[in-house]
Amino acid sequence: MCQEAGATSGTTAPSGGVTSSASPPVTPKSCPPAVAFCSIGKLQRLLRCSSRCLTPSSLDARKTSKPFMKKIHLLLALLALPWSGVVQSAVLITSFGTPGFTIEGGFTTIGTSQNASSTTLTGTVGEDFAGSFALADITGFTNILRLDGQVNGTNNGQQITIELLDSTLSSTRTYIGSLSGFGSGSPASINLALDSFDPGFLDNEVASIFISFGGTGAIDLRLDSLYAIPEPSSTALLLLAGLGALALRRHLTRRSAQ
Repeated sequence: MCQEAGATSGTTAPSGGVTSSASPPVTPKSCPPAVAFCSIGKLQRLLRCSSRCLTPSSLDARKTSKPFMKKIHLLLALLALPWSGVVQSAVLITSFGTPGFTIEGGFTTIGTSQNASSTTLTGTVGEDFAGSFALADITGFTNILRLDGQVNGTNNGQQITIELLDSTLSSTRTYIGSLSGFGSGSPASINLALDSFDPGFLDNEVASIFISFGGTGAIDLRLDSLYAIPEPSSTALLLLAGLGALALRRHLTRRSAQ
């Protein structure tokens, strides 16, 4: 823990009185250097430690030091920049148009119609849909799927289950969501959360999909595309990386102007 400057110590005299001895000011302990950024919590603790190290006298001295705030901006940039190349955007698993997506008739019981950009499913709960596509790699993006499409007509908010199969066709990742997020009659997106998976699933060789529905009522659903997306924590890190890059650019711009 950082210690404030200017602290003094007292000694107790044998008679019980306290005599003050002017001990030299205690030099503030330096805060630990940021060797590696592991979490936002660590960054917050680092900044709290830095604030405790600042005494009124040190603040007065730093007010006259122009590079002080630049160093703070640079520190934030350096903490965030290593993540800018790690956090990626969503990964396209497949679009449902022809010819990239092939409907597997032997496993599909729901009615289908397909064009160059989408596939529409018409039927009832209890009927299933299956298809295959070129191998997709979702390594690092295995917990949340985003399905783009729309419900036509009445939306009964049925449960939708998507199973991804790898190239062995024996290992799966299963995701669950609700059609209620689509609304009705307009394009939208819904997220599906990971429910279960086989330990041997090949994340870098996703090859096909199986879709089923739960609840009651008719299904009239257009499927446009399916993505594996970053978790919210990864998105927050991407935002932090952007702020860090902006701080670094401001630092370099001001430095070149001097």
